[in-house]
Amino acid sequence: MAVDVHLRHPEDRDHVRYYFQDYLRPPGGARADISLALLPTEGRFIGGATDVRKDIHVRTAGNSWQLYESYAGQPDRATPLPPFLLPPLNSLVRPVHASAVASPRDPSRAVLLHGPSKAGKSSVLLELTRLGWHFVCDDTALLHNERTIFSYTRPIGVRESTLRTHPWLQAHIAHAPSFTTPTGTTWAVHANLLPAKRSPAATAWAWTVTLRPSRTYRVTRLTENHWEIALDSGRDIRRAAADIVTELTGDPS
Repeated sequence: MAVDVHLRHPEDRDHVRYYFQDYLRPPGGARADISLALLPTEGRFIGGATDVRKDIHVRTAGNSWQLYESYAGQPDRATPLPPFLLPPLNSLVRPVHASAVASPRDPSRAVLLHGPSKAGKSSVLLELTRLGWHFVCDDTALLHNERTIFSYTRPIGVRESTLRTHPWLQAHIAHAPSFTTPTGTTWAVHANLLPAKRSPAATAWAWTVTLRPSRTYRVTRLTENHWEIALDSGRDIRRAAADIVTELTGDPS
């Protein structure tokens, strides 16, 4: 399935090329299944001034352009890339707020890590890849028929606090773009910059681990294939990753 993205500002184009580097296609060829035009009234669309109006136009194959939405003053609003919530993609995948890694024993089987923001999903994922698990996706997991997780190499947001718990990442952020947030600097680290192995294009959703912020660490088995881990994301990441390996494989990490 092909998606065309129309952008005016060169920094927007650089951003999209970096974030979606594994999915670029040469210009020309067959007409895209869906096209998006991200048009601010001035400057950049992605990360631009908050008071600038931003218009999103959509065109599906065989149809004309239509205004999808228009807004201003929403700096934290996600861009509609990729357009998973629009047809025809919305009939193929269901995006969920989660990360996933595949078993090194059988890379066709993956564990879904989900929980609220800042629960430690990305940090646990990074620690599991350091232990040899295969990268599937971070922050956005694409589910198909509630049984399959598609590989999706969106960059990982690495905060300064993440570098303190994962000092080995320092060697891999030099070529990653960074931006300033209220909590400090965050680097957008693409999976291609990491030493992690990559999963197949599609993996079976074999296990689920729910991460829940807590001052007290605890692992609870909810069903045969579902665990909950209560943890402090600044203190318990290695312990949580080790317990996931033990619970899912029976081997100590």
